[in-house]
Amino acid sequence: MKPDNKDKNDWIEYAARAGYSAKMVVYTLLGVLAILTAFGSQSSEQLSQKGVFQEILQQPFGRVLLGLVAAGLICYAFWRIVQAVKDTENTGDDAKGYIKRIFFVITGLIYGAGGVVAARMVTGTSSGGSGGDNTESMTARLMGMEWGLWLVGLLGALVLAFAFVQFKHAWKADFISKFRRGEMSQNEIDASCHAGQSGYAARGIVYLLIGIFFIQAAWTTDPQEAGGMKEVLQTLLQQPYGPWLLALVGAGLLAYGVFCGFEAKYRRTRLE
Repeated sequence: MKPDNKDKNDWIEYAARAGYSAKMVVYTLLGVLAILTAFGSQSSEQLSQKGVFQEILQQPFGRVLLGLVAAGLICYAFWRIVQAVKDTENTGDDAKGYIKRIFFVITGLIYGAGGVVAARMVTGTSSGGSGGDNTESMTARLMGMEWGLWLVGLLGALVLAFAFVQFKHAWKADFISKFRRGEMSQNEIDASCHAGQSGYAARGIVYLLIGIFFIQAAWTTDPQEAGGMKEVLQTLLQQPYGPWLLALVGAGLLAYGVFCGFEAKYRRTRLE
């Protein structure tokens, strides 16, 4: 490998690790907030990505810490685009492969947008308002377009499909093949596998409900029916045995944060 290519690969690897580290912080704190909310120690209004950012801001050196998280999320967006362009997952050149690569770009843009929101909160140009309001306003804008109801319904269907992908990962634990297992102890392999399965299952539940919310919004022509992470977790809390359901999903999200920590250290990110 030429020296310039090696240097470029090093930067890509650093960006990927920074991205997974930022995800580790976000999901770990989100899981902790969900568990605290379940047992009455935290307001459910904080159960969102922005709530996590606000929590970080309130800590000593909060702006510095949130700035690092913002940079990490933007690095993760860059890594996802690299995955799509370079086909790091060997998805292939068929329709299924291109769909996966488009998904990499979409998720990268979503995390990148989260990084921008965090950066704006660091600089004081964003108040970190409700994520649910953003989802509702986006849904209302879509509904105002021609074929808008169909677009909202399609969005819900795509989110449902994504939810089932999460459940597939939880069931098969196929994510472990993306790790450099030769550098891991058996205990680390087992721990990352268990954390990943729990985390993907929790994410599956969250995205399943988000998809249902979008479809319900399209069916009732009411954008207020749409919702994001906060609305999902609040809905769980309102069910019979709600605190236990929320605590269980919160533990899963925390586990996903731990899994992201293993990804930051052991996931294969170097380009061939």
